[in-house]
Amino acid sequence: MPILHAIVLGLVLGSVVAHRRLASFFVTTGLLFCSAALVVLTSGSVEAYFHTFVLIGFIALYQDWALFLWTVVFTVVSDGVGALWPGGLIFAHDA
Repeated sequence: MPILHAIVLGLVLGSVVAHRRLASFFVTTGLLFCSAALVVLTSGSVEAYFHTFVLIGFIALYQDWALFLWTVVFTVVSDGVGALWPGGLIFAHDA
């Protein structure tokens, strides 16, 4: 449930915050948590990772490098934590 709360919180804050960059950050964070949740719910199927690739295209519409940097940091950290998690939380393949 904490992931669901993060998704909703990010999207709600993105819609009520007036500052463009801050609102974009909150919406991007909500969508990144949505991508992470999709990967976890599918036990790391490769197809679920395509959601992140599509999300990067949407983030490009903001035309803000800070959001790209945040996306890279979030993805690296979430994949790193998921790789360390016992039981193969986010990687469905043995390689």
